Amino acid sequence: EWYLHEGRYPEIICICRNVLQDIQQKKLPEDQDWERWISIQLAKGYENEGQYGGAAALYEQNVARIRGTEQWTSVKCMYYCYSLGECYKKLEQYSDALALYEQSMEEIRVLKGTDDPEIAEIQGWIDSVSDLTSDADMELDADEGGSSGNGEDD
Repeated sequence: EWYLHEGRYPEIICICRNVLQDIQQKKLPEDQDWERWISIQLAKGYENEGQYGGAAALYEQNVARIRGTEQWTSVKCMYYCYSLGECYKKLEQYSDALALYEQSMEEIRVLKGTDDPEIAEIQGWIDSVSDLTSDADMELDADEGGSSGNGEDD
């Protein structure tokens, strides 16, 4: 936590990678909660260093481990939905972010009911990604319209 507070992300990445490697090699006792916490710190380090693909992969692994278990709470659903969605947006994987948000909205409905304020929060995320998707589609259309379109090499 201190390294995060101080913004020492390369050190965080190094330490967390080493700890996770030691857990995988059975040099440290296996503890799912602790391993998940370490991988979250590593993902935060990756995000702050602009390594969004690495961060997204770690968040995805954590979600896969706990989704559908008693550990999957509305708090964890919202945390991973937001964090993973932000990575997807940085990677310009808007359709992945949109699918994640829609699935998370359904999970929050199941976990907390249909009138929970978190649903409105996720809807805002859906709306913002929909806007980004529309903007990206317009840019793609503009780029395609500017080419000669003849398919021949000069």
